[in-house]
Amino acid sequence: MGDNDLSYYWLLRSYWEHGETFIIVEQDIELGPQTIHDLSRCREPYCTVPYVGPGTLLENALGCAKFDAVLLGHYPHLIAERLPQPVTWHMLDALVNTAIRSVHVEPHLHRPSVLHHHVYDGQCACGTDHPLFPVDNDGRYTKGAG
Repeated sequence: MGDNDLSYYWLLRSYWEHGETFIIVEQDIELGPQTIHDLSRCREPYCTVPYVGPGTLLENALGCAKFDAVLLGHYPHLIAERLPQPVTWHMLDALVNTAIRSVHVEPHLHRPSVLHHHVYDGQCACGTDHPLFPVDNDGRYTKGAG
């Protein structure tokens, strides 16, 4: 993504303003065999796929989400207007979700959940025991990750 904590914001805003349907799959998400197929065929304007976060199921996060061209066409400047100042990746999920809900669009939840390979307190959120890539204090993969 980049070394700058604001890179995710700028990338999301750029894709949003471009106006074409796009799907986000973050680097620590493991998709199911049908996830992209199901998202790409869904006619809902805003879709999310749940995954385990820090002690809870995250249902409206950006880890695996679809934004349809219809939504982007109706609200082409939503991100720029509702999040005029760039925000770090830590806050982007909640603020984007709030911005979209402010125009009365609710996330359409897809199942099954995807696996989340983010490290919390030395354990992978996916719940399986496997070798962990090196992570920083925020659980983000470091440059040493393969």
